[in-house]
Order: sequence, then structure tokens, then C-alpha cells
Amino acid sequence: MPGGDESALARVDERLRLPAVGLLITGALGWAMNAFSLVMTRIMGPERLVQSMTNLVDMMPPGQDRERLMESVAQLGTPEGFRDSLIQGFVALVMCTLIMIGAINMRYRRRRGLAILSCILAMVNLNQCCCVIGLPLGIWGLIVLLNPEVARAFE
Repeated sequence: MPGGDESALARVDERLRLPAVGLLITGALGWAMNAFSLVMTRIMGPERLVQSMTNLVDMMPPGQDRERLMESVAQLGTPEGFRDSLIQGFVALVMCTLIMIGAINMRYRRRRGLAILSCILAMVNLNQCCCVIGLPLGIWGLIVLLNPEVARAFE
């Protein structure tokens, strides 16, 4: 189909446009939130980060979830916990970058495998609540990308 029917390619492009743009926006929002969080975590350091998180947890009503969160917050104060927090932020940035690159490839009918990966990453990206909008967009993108007519347009 790449050199084929122009109207068929136009239909495919129209089907790809909205999920690709949605994934691009999701990836960009996630990237911005993760970058801000990563920079703030690094600037604050472990002590101030633990104090800030403790203040948030203290506002919660008593219960098991609160106690479990307090244990997690205390772990952030350790060198290993702080390092792991920074690594998690960096991994989230890489995921969001791949989502954006895959969305661009989806939009221009290039690298279908990367576009599919982008949809899957958007669905499982649990950092910064990006999965709330990434899940439906990822499912929509996969449905479109797995359509035989769309798949042929990538060849």
C-alpha cells in the first residue's frame, strides 16, 4: 500500500492521527512531570524529601495504609532508597521519551513496532498517574495499529 491507493493511505493517516497525538501529549506531560519531580527530589535531598512526604502522610487518617506509607517514606531517607527514587525517575523519563518517539512514528507511519511499544508503555506507565490517560489512548492506538489495513500501510 505505500505506493498504492492515495485514498486508502489518507484513511489510514486519519485513523492514526488522534491516537498518535494523544500519545504524544501523554508522553510530553509525563516527561514534564517526571523531570520536575526528579529535579525536585535531587534538590531537596533525602532529609527534606522525607520531611515533606511525612507531612503529607500525617494528613491522612490513621490506618494500615498510613503505616505502610510511613515505612516507605522512611526508606526514602536511606541512601539506597534515595538512589532508587532517582533511578525510578530516570526510568520514567526514558519511558515517556519512548512513548513520544513511538507516537511520532505512529503519526507518520514509520516503525510500527516502536509505535506498538509506545502504546504498551503508555498503558503501563504508572508513574505520575499518566496511566489514567495513557491506558485508553494505548488501547485505542493498539486497536488501530493491529488493523490489517493500517499494518499494510506501514510496510
